[in-house]
Amino acid sequence: MNKRGQGLPITTIIIAIMAMLVLVVIILIFTGKVRVFGGELVSCSGKGGFCTAQDCAFGYQTALQETDCKDPKKNCCLPVLPAPTGSACDRDEHCIGKCDTNTGKCIA
Repeated sequence: MNKRGQGLPITTIIIAIMAMLVLVVIILIFTGKVRVFGGELVSCSGKGGFCTAQDCAFGYQTALQETDCKDPKKNCCLPVLPAPTGSACDRDEHCIGKCDTNTGKCIA
């Protein structure tokens, strides 16, 4: 008579436990409880923008919400087109002309 156990083999139990753990991790990532990939997504500079106390130039820059600009009076401006003279800037490519980094404004 063959007296083999009729229960589940240990490898099947281990695979089932591992599958459950993977499923829980995937659920946590997609519900936003774990930020594996999203660290740079809340960063203003990670999105290509810059923090400024000035208003974003209408039509040339877009104000982003919920970023890491710490001061509530600061905006995260994402350049869409090079901005005209007097607009907020962080680098030369944000302006039609040049960016005066001392004042944070575009100059001719």
